[in-house]
Amino acid sequence: MALCTESSNLSYSALAFFAGCLLLLPLQAAGGVNDSSSTDRSGFYALPFAFYTPETKLAIGGGLVGLFRSSAGPSEKPSSITASVQAAMTGQYLFVVTPQLYLSGSTVLFAAEAKFGLIVDRFYGIGDRAPDIGNPSYARQLFDVRALIRKMLTEGLDVGPAIEFSHERIVDARSNPFLQTGSAFVGEEGWLAGAGFVIVHDSRDDVFFPSSGSDLTLRTVSFGRAIGSQYAFGYTEADLRGYSSIDETQTVALQLYGKTVTGRPPFYRLATLGGQNILRGYFEGRVRDKTCLAAQAEYRRAMIGRVTGVVFVGVGAVAASPGKLALPGLLSSIGTGLRFRIDSEEKINLRLDLGVGRNAAGVYIGVGEAF
Repeated sequence: MALCTESSNLSYSALAFFAGCLLLLPLQAAGGVNDSSSTDRSGFYALPFAFYTPETKLAIGGGLVGLFRSSAGPSEKPSSITASVQAAMTGQYLFVVTPQLYLSGSTVLFAAEAKFGLIVDRFYGIGDRAPDIGNPSYARQLFDVRALIRKMLTEGLDVGPAIEFSHERIVDARSNPFLQTGSAFVGEEGWLAGAGFVIVHDSRDDVFFPSSGSDLTLRTVSFGRAIGSQYAFGYTEADLRGYSSIDETQTVALQLYGKTVTGRPPFYRLATLGGQNILRGYFEGRVRDKTCLAAQAEYRRAMIGRVTGVVFVGVGAVAASPGKLALPGLLSSIGTGLRFRIDSEEKINLRLDLGVGRNAAGVYIGVGEAF
């Protein structure tokens, strides 16, 4: 299978990386998004930021983060509300509001994300053999709200309902051949409404840079006309992550990710691989179908001062159904990166990764780990 090359100007990317370091340093003074109750860091903080991915190119923006506790109990985790706006060199822009509220002594979590903006994306067709095309870009307008409530059943095990509500509209098909008049994908836009549940088992020793424990998430959501969706489909998604320390300076992180979609979803809600988190090096959504499965491993080693080095490897595939996943369609990626600690107390890192796949490569700059 021929895959497009995501070319990267490394000198430009390095410049963007160092600019991002300067922009993101205020996070340390502000305290970042605290998930520990050890220190009271309540307040509001204005945070400029910058990041780079092959999908967005260089993007800049700013956000406002509010940290507070719903009660004065010693076990209450700090809640947060984040509002941000970003603009990218591709013409993409996005407004995001993300509340994360801990209630009832941190035994209940309400988490949501609302997005509105213009997404500049690429579509190569469906399947693991989707060919290279010279004009894959298109733009769609997005309004998306997702929310869940997690109730602690036992220590480390949460269960609760999840809802999704969105409207997407293709505003510029450009010259993408799959979105021209007469194509089967033309008109795949409109309202989506879904409901389901999520189960989470989290035993990590740290939220942002864990060195032991696991984070296991299972989510299933169904979309139907009875609740206002123009499409009837559903998906089940499993994200299994584990962490183990070799010693104080070395950690191994593992991830197994799978998603299967049933029914008749629009093409932009199929299972995909690629991007800054899963199979780095491939353009996000370069391959998509009703089922995807991927496995990744990352070795992390502290180097000098605030700098950590990483190497990673991943494999994955997409298919029309779980039973059709096969080795001939397997994609692989390998890469290396650096982490710069911008918040020592919360272990929040600025991330620079270079991922390489089959005839594909990408540079990624952002905050936090891939998994």
